[in-house]
Amino acid sequence: MSAYNNSKPGAVIVVGGGLAGLAAATYLARAGWTTTLYEKAHTTGGRALTNVIGDFRFNMGPHALYCSGPAEQILRELGVSYSGKKPKIKAEVFYQGEVYTPQGGFTPLFNPRWLGLRDFPGLIKFLARLFTVNPAKLAHLSVEEWLNQTKLSEAARQTLYALDRVATYTNAPELQSADTFVIQLKHVLKTGVRYLDGGWQTLVNNLRQAALDAGVKIVAGKRVAEVVGDGRVEGVRLVSGEFIPAVAVVLAAEPQEAAQLVDNTALKTWAKAVQPARAACLDIALKELPYPDRTFVPGIDVPLYYSVHSAYAKLGPAGTTVLHVAKYLRPDETTVAKDDERELEAFMDKVQPGWRDEVLEKRFLPHMTVINAFPRADQGGLAGRFGPTVPGFANLYLAGDWVGPEGLLLDSVLSSARRAARLINDPATQPQEIEVQRGKQPVGSL
Repeated sequence: MSAYNNSKPGAVIVVGGGLAGLAAATYLARAGWTTTLYEKAHTTGGRALTNVIGDFRFNMGPHALYCSGPAEQILRELGVSYSGKKPKIKAEVFYQGEVYTPQGGFTPLFNPRWLGLRDFPGLIKFLARLFTVNPAKLAHLSVEEWLNQTKLSEAARQTLYALDRVATYTNAPELQSADTFVIQLKHVLKTGVRYLDGGWQTLVNNLRQAALDAGVKIVAGKRVAEVVGDGRVEGVRLVSGEFIPAVAVVLAAEPQEAAQLVDNTALKTWAKAVQPARAACLDIALKELPYPDRTFVPGIDVPLYYSVHSAYAKLGPAGTTVLHVAKYLRPDETTVAKDDERELEAFMDKVQPGWRDEVLEKRFLPHMTVINAFPRADQGGLAGRFGPTVPGFANLYLAGDWVGPEGLLLDSVLSSARRAARLINDPATQPQEIEVQRGKQPVGSL
């Protein structure tokens, strides 16, 4: 029995059981809507699932919770608990095929081997001024265009491109909007990130429980075939043919899937135009780390990443190691999976010589989608993203990492979910209204 009062005169359907769908459904049920969530897979969680392999917990590639973003606030609102530590950035870097350690008092990521004495002060001054920059003014500039306007040296810009890849998981500086880089880098410099005990499955489990406690009905293993309605939501039809009436629908799905479910030109056009940020990921569990103090190594001149997540989160038996290495793929890049895997293994040979003798478990994900649609300068950056409302289709809303004007990664996932729920709860905040149909048989019902 839910502790919340389902007093709203109508039903709302959420399509998709990832973190966006679970959050939206929880907000809606707590507000009094009779809420049903449909997930096509047999379990909720989506890309936030953590796989248990042997004695170890592997996220689907490297995951980090940005500590000063809206996601933390929303998780608190929803009563979702988690634990884990913030990594201490004792970074060494990978440059021209070798690992370099900061020398002579230089801060992590900056090393005189590629940053000369004239390069370093300019870079420090740039980072110090970052907190005075208004990201919104950079929405129509790409990261590359913005950095080319500065007087920074090529070596300094190369270092910033490396920081951009780490902070945004995106390897497209000529396309990516500069506002996202500024926002994410501010988060990193201000409060850092957190690795989660038990992996991100902790968020999935606790958010799912919050949804159930609020009275959400979760239906897993059933696929929605279409949203029914002629310019206004009437309900959804399942693949089985069953029609489920609803006064509003939230699509918490990837853009291409959402576009297939709705007869809406604007959404279909947007889904064709966006580009995902992807990565090739090698997840490894070791008996022992050959170089235990080496916990974080980004590539400066190559789009590679290495981080030991078990140094700050409980992901396996005491004394063992869980780490992630990744290659940030370009959006237009077609790579051979085996070649990427060999490249990541060769990278590990440089970062942790002798690691192959310590392997307990290993998994390779060749084309992991990190962000369904990274914000682009030619699309207006964060403010130019689609949704949560869908033009020309009343009472239909979107949620996900590609939706709405706020945040990146989990910040956008949860912000768009909350925003969609608020629009349903308070239709006065938007031009269209929620129409609760009392005693009317929806058009197209069976």
